[in-house]
Amino acid sequence: MRKEAAELAVDVGDEMLAFKMSDGMNIVNDKVDEDAFRAALAAAHELPERVASFALTACARKDPPEHIIERIVRLNEEHQRFLEGLNKGRPTSPQKKPPPSILHVHHEEDPLPPWPDGPKGRVDSAFQNICLNTDALYPLIVSNPDVAQEIILALLIEHPRRRERKRSVPGLGLDFGFDLIRGWYPPFYTRGPFLSFLKANPQEGLSLIIRLINFATERWADVEDGKSETPSVKVLSAEVEKDFIGNGEVFYWYRGFMSGIISSALMALEKWLYDTVEDDKIRGLIDGIIDRIIQDGDSLAFLGVLCAIGKKKPDLFLGYIRVSQKPK
Repeated sequence: MRKEAAELAVDVGDEMLAFKMSDGMNIVNDKVDEDAFRAALAAAHELPERVASFALTACARKDPPEHIIERIVRLNEEHQRFLEGLNKGRPTSPQKKPPPSILHVHHEEDPLPPWPDGPKGRVDSAFQNICLNTDALYPLIVSNPDVAQEIILALLIEHPRRRERKRSVPGLGLDFGFDLIRGWYPPFYTRGPFLSFLKANPQEGLSLIIRLINFATERWADVEDGKSETPSVKVLSAEVEKDFIGNGEVFYWYRGFMSGIISSALMALEKWLYDTVEDDKIRGLIDGIIDRIIQDGDSLAFLGVLCAIGKKKPDLFLGYIRVSQKPK
């Protein structure tokens, strides 16, 4: 019965997604769409491929599959028949051209291409909300962490826009290529799925945060390029020389001096590292974790987090967190 229930749940999710992607004023009351999407995601263990396809479509990482397109076509035909019946018998009048606008708004002919880890278009807002602000994505995090990682990045990174990448958010400064997630201020480690992802699948959760912060730092560097040479710090760690992009501001991103997305992800990483060094059963894994962060992380923000961990456990500075700035 579990498989049958799972198939029914995904069918409901597909139908709701097709309804919201079809023509017409698709108004959903009482957050029924969120309930349908949550049910579909809950079937991740029983139907991993179908749920992955549904979720990647909802977050605009892939085009709708054939069975959803067929549903959209059917719904569009039903909507067209409804309009024809509604207008039947009504006198027709010539359509008037709208008056010219007094405002001249310039748009590029085509939107900018999507970011490599971003969505192809607008993501469904109800799907975005349940994945980022509830535990609805947890079944997929456990059963298919690679797909879950792709979904989270697509829900956080902005969709292609007909304007410059550098966008300012009132009160929060530049968004560095991220969507505006409401309710994430002030930032905290419980915001989003970051901490639960790290606990459920540490390696994939760490990959998610590294990719996210590297992306944010690259966008930060894009802004800095117009001012002067991009700041960076060259460090030596375990005899490895590496440049970390950033300045003092980037170093302290983990303290909340950035948007809710960036700071919340770093706070979740910091909290998880604290829990790891305090747990005698898994503390031996800390060297490998730090090694991974230093090897794959390109942002000075990661060194800020590692220094915070070293302050709590100073003996780590005698071990792997032995990072020193190389003299010029």
